[in-house]
Amino acid sequence: MADVSVDDQNRMHRVTHYINTHLADSIGRAVVAREANLSLGAFSRFFRLRTGKTLPEYLNELRVGRACSLLAHEELKVTDIALECGFRNLANFNRQFRNITRMAPRDYRAQWRRSSL
Repeated sequence: MADVSVDDQNRMHRVTHYINTHLADSIGRAVVAREANLSLGAFSRFFRLRTGKTLPEYLNELRVGRACSLLAHEELKVTDIALECGFRNLANFNRQFRNITRMAPRDYRAQWRRSSL
């Protein structure tokens, strides 16, 4: 595997910083591509090559990870957690959560509570 250049490292740092700072917001590919100073196509190739994922896949994994933490440690409603993690509707949140964790958010919370007793 080729070494990653300092410019690419800096570009990826800017991208991940932007994503982490705006995770609860709607994050479009055009905005992140602009942050990386790349065209849409070049950004998609750059991002996939470095993460092994598309931008939506990456965002969903980060958002579901955040949701897991909130489900385990907060008493917020599942709907509120979905919104706080950047999902705009509950159905999409439930679908993405189940795709990544293989369980529903409520089941995840219940399992976490049982295991922490």
